[in-house]
Amino acid sequence: MSFAPCTLCHRGTREEFTAKVDGKEYVRCKNKMWGFFCPVGKFEEYDDLVTNDVGEFYKGVDAPKCYHNEPTILRISNERYMLPTNRGRPYFICSNSARCHYFTWSDIETEPVQMDEEKVNALWVRSLNEKRLLIKDMKKQHNVVIGELVKWMA
Repeated sequence: MSFAPCTLCHRGTREEFTAKVDGKEYVRCKNKMWGFFCPVGKFEEYDDLVTNDVGEFYKGVDAPKCYHNEPTILRISNERYMLPTNRGRPYFICSNSARCHYFTWSDIETEPVQMDEEKVNALWVRSLNEKRLLIKDMKKQHNVVIGELVKWMA
C-alpha cells in the first residue's frame, strides 16, 4: 500500500510495517519526530480524524515537546476509558509515559513547555517513587497469592 505525505508533519511519508511484538500491520510516518501511528485497518478513520480534529497550529511543524524536551506522540482517546465527550479525541503524550506525565489535547493550542532542570529531576524522582510503590504492592499481592495457593494445595 502506498501512502501520501504525512497529514501531520507534511515532510515525511507514511509507511506500512509489521510490528515485531504482535505481528500486526500498522501505518506510521517515516518522520520519527511525529507520532502518526495506527493499525492499517483503522487508517482511513485515523487519517480523517487527524485531518479534521488536530489543530492547524500543529500541522507542518515539529511535534510538541514533553517535559523532557522530547517529541510527543499523537494518540486517539480510547472509547472504554474516556468520557463520551472525549471519545475519539486526539491528544499528545510523552513517548515514555512511565517517566513523564505530559498530556495535551491536540485540538487546543498550548504554549511550549518550559521546564528547568530542577522540575525535570523532581518529575523523575516522583516517577521512580511511584514505581517503587507499585513493585512493593505487587510483592505483597504475590505473597498473598502464594499463601492462598499453599492453603489450597494442603
